[in-house]
Amino acid sequence: MTVLLASRLRICVGWGLIAGLAGVLAVFSSAQASPLGAAGPTVNPIWIGGNFDLTGRFAYYGEMVADGVKLAFKETNDAGGVLGRKIELVLLDNASDKAKTVVVMKSLAARGNVSAVLGCLTAANTAAAYVIAEQSRLPLITPTAVSYRLTGDDGKVNSYAFMTCLADPSQANVMARFAIEEMGVKAAAIVFDNRVSMSRNMAAGFEKVFTQAGGTIVAKEQSNSGGEFSQEFLSQVRNANPEVVFIPLHYRESGQAIRCLREGGIRVPILGPDTWDSARIVAYAGEEALNDVYYFSLYAKSEKLPRIGRLEDDFARAYKRQADGYAAMGYEAALVLIAAIRKAGSADPDNIRTALEGIEVEGLLGPIRIDANDHSVTKAVVIKRMIEGQPLAYRMYKP
Repeated sequence: MTVLLASRLRICVGWGLIAGLAGVLAVFSSAQASPLGAAGPTVNPIWIGGNFDLTGRFAYYGEMVADGVKLAFKETNDAGGVLGRKIELVLLDNASDKAKTVVVMKSLAARGNVSAVLGCLTAANTAAAYVIAEQSRLPLITPTAVSYRLTGDDGKVNSYAFMTCLADPSQANVMARFAIEEMGVKAAAIVFDNRVSMSRNMAAGFEKVFTQAGGTIVAKEQSNSGGEFSQEFLSQVRNANPEVVFIPLHYRESGQAIRCLREGGIRVPILGPDTWDSARIVAYAGEEALNDVYYFSLYAKSEKLPRIGRLEDDFARAYKRQADGYAAMGYEAALVLIAAIRKAGSADPDNIRTALEGIEVEGLLGPIRIDANDHSVTKAVVIKRMIEGQPLAYRMYKP
């Protein structure tokens, strides 16, 4: 039975044109890019850019996020559009590449009729895109890039940079407090990749909160970034006798690490970030290994959350596959942008930027609020528990 209990936790993060790049760009309207069917052609649509990984290393994530965006736009168009106009999506492929991300962003800006952009997925690509967004005065909302430095750093806010996901310190904070307060453990091991900002930042954040609460980090092991984990790695973790292991890696590396630990006889609870919110982790870890595993998520199926049930039904009908946390994050980012256009009463990028500051929108788990000062987000989150590879909502934390 799914357990979904509310508790209180404050989560507020302080924190042109293209030539010669065949295969990089593919333009879709929200109707053309979706199997949902289309409303009739409209005059003067509102054009929204999409800068996503449709090919490359993170194509799975990118496709799910983009489909979530398209679904939100389709629903809005079916209900009459925004300001009496349809929304059309210019969906471009950055191929999980930083240089191509910049090319895509410059292409969207050079069109001259794009009101805002949704993307990118990773912190490095999003940071590069934000530079062009500032130069072009074009609002850019990332649904998934979790680095708290993206929207601003050292007291300086990137005026056109926004995020609708919880940044890495928030995820680390929630999981560390969960380990201490819910599980009652005092000894933790961390497996991370120092070359990946998400992994590095979450590892540091978890350690800080965990130790401040009286816990001890008994082992910190470096991932080899995607390969098999060694016996030395296994021995070091086992010999440290942790009561819990935190693994802030992507689903492939995390799945391999979990399988290694379980096959090595380590049966303690394992914790992770929202990058695990993909059925693909099962392919790397195996169902049997994914027991007593908990991870941070912005998406949970529950009878108490009917909006998510509707999203899953609509997504399955449209794309013939199951929605996941990444589809939900794309959907919610689109909802925030749609609300900002309504609030602005205009498709002008500067007006939309202003409207995004301080906006509050009803999301899938509850209210989503963009901070007017630092452009961070406040929203409810869920910790999921995996049983035989099947994720179930376990705890909800509301802001």
